[in-house]
Formats: sequence, structure tokens, C-alpha cells
Amino acid sequence: MTHTMKGMLVGAELIDELAEALAAARRGATTKPVSVTVPVPLAEAFRLLADRGLIDSVSEATTHALEEALQAVIVGMRLDAIYEAHPEARPSEDEVAEMAERAGVSLP
Repeated sequence: MTHTMKGMLVGAELIDELAEALAAARRGATTKPVSVTVPVPLAEAFRLLADRGLIDSVSEATTHALEEALQAVIVGMRLDAIYEAHPEARPSEDEVAEMAERAGVSLP
């Protein structure tokens, strides 16, 4: 089964590959050094947290953030597939706003 995500055709195989990559990372897969560019204030904030022992390392915090971002993408893709198959299941914008308010989350 395929569905669209931001105008792209996305297959279940891609979702499965992404989910497996996330699972492997969480099981402690081999690491690979990469270079990323982040805003200076963000880098300094995480360095400060690491220096004060509030996080283990900037690398571990970055890995965790990437895992969380990938999980959100996977969930979104799976929801899109469900909504494509069952359009009546998609909540309205008002319903989403109400759920977010009850959860204490502010939406953009």
C-alpha cells in the first residue's frame, strides 16, 4: 500500500525501513561520526547541560533528539496511511485543537 506525504508517494516499505532503523538505533547499533550544523545558541545550551552533568553528552542528546524526530515522522506517515484508507477517521482541525488544549500542548 502506498500513500502520499507532503506530495510524495510513500510506500509501506519505506515506513518499515524507517521503523527498523529507529528500532536498531534504540537497541544500540554501531555509531557513525557525522558533522551537523546547528544554531550556536542551541549548541552552547547543550554544551552547558553536558558540562553541568545534566545530560551525558551532546552526542547522546543529539541522538535522542534525532530518534524522537524520526519517531514523529513514522507516526505521521502511519496516520496518513490510516486516514487515506479511512478518511472519516481524520479528526477536524477543531478536534485536534481541543485535544491539544486538553493535553496542555500549544499548536503552531
